[in-house]
Amino acid sequence: MKRKGEYCSYLLYEVSNEELEITNSAGSRYIRNSILIFKPSEEKPKLGEEWRIGKDIKEAQEIIDEAEIKKSMKEQLQAASERSETQKQMVQQAERNRVEYDENNIVREK
Repeated sequence: MKRKGEYCSYLLYEVSNEELEITNSAGSRYIRNSILIFKPSEEKPKLGEEWRIGKDIKEAQEIIDEAEIKKSMKEQLQAASERSETQKQMVQQAERNRVEYDENNIVREK
């Protein structure tokens, strides 16, 4: 594999003729000059452990961009869910406080 660079911290490698010769005997799924995409956490990329494959650099970048958008939206949805849960808890606490206040005032009036 030949390192082609990084994009958004993902590692990009190109499949060379050497890898094709090695994997062809086992029925290769690789195409010469295709781009293997490895996750940023991958320290020593190995053939067969890639995250995704693109036909060229442009397609690899599009795959990464799409994944980043989905990740971003997922994070936004998670944050909104957490805010909603916090608001729900605050409303419940306010209701408990109101009930407690009403109960205390009723006892004092008697």
